[in-house]
Amino acid sequence: MLFSGPFYAYVTYHSRNRLWIRDRHTAPEEFPEANSTKFKNALKRNHEKCLILKKREIEFYYPENIHIKAQNGDKNKEKAVLEILKGDQSESFDNLAKKSNCESRLP
Repeated sequence: MLFSGPFYAYVTYHSRNRLWIRDRHTAPEEFPEANSTKFKNALKRNHEKCLILKKREIEFYYPENIHIKAQNGDKNKEKAVLEILKGDQSESFDNLAKKSNCESRLP
């Protein structure tokens, strides 16, 4: 299983070496939200690795071609989603996609 829940992921299910990934849920220039920090600290106490993303959401880390494919060939939506990805990313990807009439659910 690669992703579990909206907030974290681990690389392999049956492994001693797991990397948990969590969205920061705050703007890039701010400290991660308290729950993200608590999550990371709990894992650290359990000797597990955790990475809190530097950008707002994990969607900003997906390759561009995945976002393009989600727009189902609509050139206007493809252009808009690329503008979102290259923007300042201070707002959630989902909100920006809705404002731009883009698909936020990836294939």
